[in-house]
Amino acid sequence: RKNASSSSNILFAVDEYNGGYNTRPIFTYPPQRTGDVDDDDENTNEKYLQFYQKAVNEIISPPSIAKFIPEPICVVKGARYYNLIPSSSQSDNIMVVDIGGKSTSISIINEKGNKVVYYTSIEGFGGETLVVSLMNYLSNSFYGVDAQEVLDTMGVQRLYDASKLAVMEMSGSKLGRVQINIPYLSVDEKMQPKHLDLGISRNVLEAEFRDIVKLKIIPELLDATHTHTRKQEGILSQSMKQPVDVESLFSSMIMNVFEKSAQNPFALGGVLIVGGGARSPLFQNAVKKTFSNLAGEQFVQEKVVIPKNELVEELVVLGASLCVEEED
Repeated sequence: RKNASSSSNILFAVDEYNGGYNTRPIFTYPPQRTGDVDDDDENTNEKYLQFYQKAVNEIISPPSIAKFIPEPICVVKGARYYNLIPSSSQSDNIMVVDIGGKSTSISIINEKGNKVVYYTSIEGFGGETLVVSLMNYLSNSFYGVDAQEVLDTMGVQRLYDASKLAVMEMSGSKLGRVQINIPYLSVDEKMQPKHLDLGISRNVLEAEFRDIVKLKIIPELLDATHTHTRKQEGILSQSMKQPVDVESLFSSMIMNVFEKSAQNPFALGGVLIVGGGARSPLFQNAVKKTFSNLAGEQFVQEKVVIPKNELVEELVVLGASLCVEEED
């Protein structure tokens, strides 16, 4: 039978047969950031892992059957299986740019030692940023205000769902325009139904996204008194000008990783761009432009790898299985 358990935001399911497990739970987790914030504690990553292990130990027995592997290590392992990493490379270090839904992380992995050399992340910036920017555009077009100011929670949810679908359609194809139709979204003063029927071009989506990055994401990173500052410290390069757009934001983040890890682009065996947000050309082009400026266009063509859509999530799952298989 299937037993599902949850604790500390961890959810998993295992098969139980005659009182024993016939499958092995594998948990992939983001490593703790290395850098300025926690430099006073050399065992930070180990303690971060122990946090996950403790949560799992409370809900699974015996705990020894569970395996914990850092996500970027799984990505590299899966990419190697699919021959995505340039075979001509003489370096064991691979950079993973993981553009998730609500966060973007950059890590350097030593493939030979299965070790996280460096890891950093920025919260509140990822694929969902595209969705939120489009949702606010639709909300302003229909309600006259941003979505967070709309009292109709069901209406906001429908705007979100439509925005997410539109972003996926434009990111996963060459469509330059999509039609968003939401019938019966609201009613007017005469209680007559109001519908939203609006065409959105890729240029509009890009403009809205750039605005939210420039007016919200970057100022929050630069504001030393912001609520999330401690988590966001040490993310941007100290040797570059302050970022003003999405391209310069990625440039500053990636340059900071090289500065803090004492690495350089030419010491990398490859760069993997993964995560749900990696489907968007906006993110893809921003990372490519960064490495083109740092190492030249030939580096981008030879070493920057963007897996096909169906492999974005598969790399982590496959890599986790391969890591356990090798150990066993």
